[in-house]
Amino acid sequence: MKVDNQHVQQKVYDCAKKLLFSHGVRGWNTDMLAEESGMAKNTLYKIIGSKEKIVEQIALDQVRENAESVVTFLLKNMDWTDKQKTMQAVQTAMEQFTGNMSHFEPVILPQIYRQYPAIEPKINALVKDLSLLAYEFFSLAKQHGFIRQDVDPEVVMDMARAMVAHYIQQGADKALFEDRLKKAFDYVLRGIMA
Repeated sequence: MKVDNQHVQQKVYDCAKKLLFSHGVRGWNTDMLAEESGMAKNTLYKIIGSKEKIVEQIALDQVRENAESVVTFLLKNMDWTDKQKTMQAVQTAMEQFTGNMSHFEPVILPQIYRQYPAIEPKINALVKDLSLLAYEFFSLAKQHGFIRQDVDPEVVMDMARAMVAHYIQQGADKALFEDRLKKAFDYVLRGIMA
């Protein structure tokens, strides 16, 4: 079994993700991952490096995929000629975003941060980089008169990151996290609308 085989690497990644989501950070080990993926532990370590490395990769991918899916949805589904449809698309995107986040961010991320503190700054840096994706949306929204011209996209993104971080730190369960974050995003959105 070649360690540089994409299929093998994907299988290990998928098994690690399944274990992480079903057992949390501390509820599994590399022995379980080797068994789940059907390979020798030595081969497994050549692929993942360490448990921390695979957990980091999964966390970064999860955060990236969620942010990118929202921006992609927004850019494809906006109807700037109809303010009501535009608002509905933004609300739908925020619901998808918070729904996707509630499966990972409030439950798994705090565990990752406690077990592997070096991952948190990497997640924070990624989130800051991903917020650049939102600038295209903000530019279009200003151009079409959907949000006020004085709104600074960077400040709005800072607020969004702070709200997510706050509810993660609160240790809210999935339902409470999703409910509070939806409300917070809605309040911000209504505050910046033209």
